[in-house]
Amino acid sequence: MKHGEGRQGESGNFSIIIPEEFYASIKVISRSLGAIVMRLWRSQLNTDAARIKYLQGLGFNRNDIAGVLGTTPATVSVRLSEGRSGKKSRREKRGKD
Repeated sequence: MKHGEGRQGESGNFSIIIPEEFYASIKVISRSLGAIVMRLWRSQLNTDAARIKYLQGLGFNRNDIAGVLGTTPATVSVRLSEGRSGKKSRREKRGKD
């Protein structure tokens, strides 16, 4: 890898260059941590909408959230949109997960 090659990521108030050879490993670790958090917080995060909002707050993007929860990025986008507009999903209205 040439100097300066890689992907730029952001962490807090600074950005870093992630070497390309580490990027795939970091993605796996990120998704694994997300899955662990979901298992630990299952009782408090009892709806998909709550899980999605929590993972977004941890800095996960829509694609990563979809990977952790086993859904699609489009579904994640819809749930985030519903959260912003105050609407309840059909599942939440019926009281199901």
